[in-house]
Amino acid sequence: TGFAHATADTAAIACDLAEELGAAVDPGWSDCGQVAGPTIVRMGAVTADAAELQDRADLVVVWFCDSARAAAFLERFAGRAMVSRGRRRTIVVGHAPDAPAGGEGLVADRSDAVSLARLLHAAVAGIVVPVPSEPLASACRTLSAAIEAAACVAFVTCHDDPVGLEPWSLTGLVRAIAHRRPAFEV
Repeated sequence: TGFAHATADTAAIACDLAEELGAAVDPGWSDCGQVAGPTIVRMGAVTADAAELQDRADLVVVWFCDSARAAAFLERFAGRAMVSRGRRRTIVVGHAPDAPAGGEGLVADRSDAVSLARLLHAAVAGIVVPVPSEPLASACRTLSAAIEAAACVAFVTCHDDPVGLEPWSLTGLVRAIAHRRPAFEV
């Protein structure tokens, strides 16, 4: 660990040594300061840039973002271009979601973000799990149906979780979706 400010040569030597020992190198990114951060580093995230969202995603899920940040992002990228197959569907998930014109708002409390991601992950993977509450079950059904109907799914995120469980659970969800159709996180 601790290679955040190392030179490329030093990092290459460390990686060669780690490979010989069957070890791993923790690059020291900011994600590693979170309890679940090293898990994300080992697991990997399925991410893309905003231009790919504009060009490919026919379902955009804005995941518990601050409404001002989400609105600015959607105005710039999601609303500008339509994918070639037809109209884009946008679902804003949050406490009091401000959906863009033509978009949908799905009310869910921020404290349920991890539970909702894990429940949706199970639904996408076809695993039956106990449902913590009816509001979460309803949100999961709505999102699951939208994901099933989509050709390419993008999640717009603004993680404010100091522990890292939310990014970790969303990474698992996006990876599960990506096994069936293109999916990524911006």
